[in-house]
Amino acid sequence: MKRRFDLHTHSAASDGTQTPAQLVADCAAMGLWAMALTDHDTVDGVEEARQAGDRLGIIVLSGVELSAAFAGELHILGYGVNRSDAAFCAFLRRQREERELRMPRMIARLRDLGVNIAREDVDRESRGEASGRPHLARALVRLGVCGSEQEAFDRFLARGKPAYVGRSLPSPREAISAIRAADGRAVLAHPGCVGLGERELEALVSDFARRGLWGLEVFYPQHSDAFARAMLGLCRRTGLVPTLGSDCHGPGRGVPPAAGWERFGPMIPQETYDAIDTLAIDRRSN
Repeated sequence: MKRRFDLHTHSAASDGTQTPAQLVADCAAMGLWAMALTDHDTVDGVEEARQAGDRLGIIVLSGVELSAAFAGELHILGYGVNRSDAAFCAFLRRQREERELRMPRMIARLRDLGVNIAREDVDRESRGEASGRPHLARALVRLGVCGSEQEAFDRFLARGKPAYVGRSLPSPREAISAIRAADGRAVLAHPGCVGLGERELEALVSDFARRGLWGLEVFYPQHSDAFARAMLGLCRRTGLVPTLGSDCHGPGRGVPPAAGWERFGPMIPQETYDAIDTLAIDRRSN
């Protein structure tokens, strides 16, 4: 029987709803063998998650999720990064600062639209962590302005909507290089959400592979079976490791851990399990 895992999860260290320990406890209760904590632009929750994993008997991999500029943006996951690497920590700090710089501007735009919201409302949602659009969306729901976070994005916060403010992002090449320089493995997250056709996506992924991309998130809840099979074939042609991730953000925020497992589990090749075993053994100082 194949072992269950989830290599794409988020905690309250970024925009999830659970502490890292609570998230790991949920994953353990679901019988997962391994998971990766991949918070946005931070590895601050990894140590707490690892300690919980040691107590509960589940492998917890160090991870992070970076945004990169590409016709809007795409996301790069990094596994096994050295969390004490000074250059990488500085890179993450700059990305969090970019999030913080745009928050007052988005709040000002909302207030110009007649929405009574203050920075304190957002800080209450972020609980001291770097605030982003999901925290602003939650504040809008709590204040009764919107009925759901999705409505907040659809009305105000998505690209092209009246309260959206962009931020400076690294290129995909820079994000991949930053992960590799910190001894990590870079994976393109949810390729089905990049907005390209399969031919264009293959060209993009092949280029990333030449630049040091290690894996591709083939198995993702929003991917169809046919798309996952196509991406699995692309991995075989490019030498990339296929991974599975739920993009879980906690109860009340989308899908649970290991979402998509029942559908995709039989398709996952042995090389994915071997790669997770290698990451779990090769802990160094990460």
